[in-house]
Amino acid sequence: MTSFIYLILAFLLNWKFGLMVLVITSLIYYFFRWINSYVQVLSRDLTEQSGIFANYAVEFIQGFKYLVSTGREVKIIKLLTESSKNLSGKTASLAKMAGFTQAFREPVTIVLIVSLIYIQMTIFQENLAPILVASLLLYRTMNSLLALQSNWQGVLEFAGGVEVISKSYLRWLSLKILGTERERSDDF
Repeated sequence: MTSFIYLILAFLLNWKFGLMVLVITSLIYYFFRWINSYVQVLSRDLTEQSGIFANYAVEFIQGFKYLVSTGREVKIIKLLTESSKNLSGKTASLAKMAGFTQAFREPVTIVLIVSLIYIQMTIFQENLAPILVASLLLYRTMNSLLALQSNWQGVLEFAGGVEVISKSYLRWLSLKILGTERERSDDF
């Protein structure tokens, strides 16, 4: 809400500057929508990989004696190692996206402000005073929006886990409605 008020004030101070800011923030918004969809896909992949790793780990622990006596422990250890590497890769990708969002914040804001001031002063021949005030408002707006983006990206990192829980619950609920579940409630 604060960002919206800053944008309106910048627009009132200098409508050309405000219009340019509106166009540029719209482009940044669509860029971050792409990043958010990528983070959601990574989150789903991470959740799936976590489930695979957990299954292998439980299988290894529960069947340890059997696996050792039949000589299959090497195979399950290989699967655990491979799954662990995949899990680490997905986690690193999510961390890189979070780092990108944090690193993107300040340089882009400064380049944007300097570019807009340059355009306003050279092309539109505007006075410096209203541009500086509008630039300050733009700086606050961009910082607020990029902080919001960073927080939203943090939420999306857990979207895959929430989706898995939601799907499991809906599956359980559909079984319960159809009457095919067991009578005991602790089976879920």
